[in-house]
Amino acid sequence: MSTDGRLLDGERMGAWHEWIVAARTFTAHLDRLLGSEVDLALVDFELLDGLGAAPEPVRMCDLGSSVALTRSGATRAVTRLENLGLVRRLPSPTDRRSTVVELTTHGREVRARAALVVEREVESNFVGVLGAPGTLAAGEAARQVRAALRRTPACRAQAE
Repeated sequence: MSTDGRLLDGERMGAWHEWIVAARTFTAHLDRLLGSEVDLALVDFELLDGLGAAPEPVRMCDLGSSVALTRSGATRAVTRLENLGLVRRLPSPTDRRSTVVELTTHGREVRARAALVVEREVESNFVGVLGAPGTLAAGEAARQVRAALRRTPACRAQAE
């Protein structure tokens, strides 16, 4: 609803709906391809990719929030990745109450293979469709929406 209490017009609601469906369609596409080509779920790749980009092991709570997982969701995902030998948990060197996660050598190898699949599909079905200016505009729009949502009570509660 708009701030004056009226429902958004059909065109604006339609734009939002197209954005949501496109995002779900693309993530389902990536999830299927990663599953068939690398035997990995998209959320698992996102976690591995976040760990691979970090200069040091990542705290569990930071890892989950980086891909919009609840704490329990992050714990389940890390347990699954740990059982596959892709990550390992360690006690935090700075806080005895915290756990950090890092990639294993096998995790780095799987991340690299999965990254090739994701990069290929993003280039083909996102950048190739939108072009460079559209890609950058879409990224900026997504950052703005995510930043606004992080300030909402629902998102703050999910992070806790």
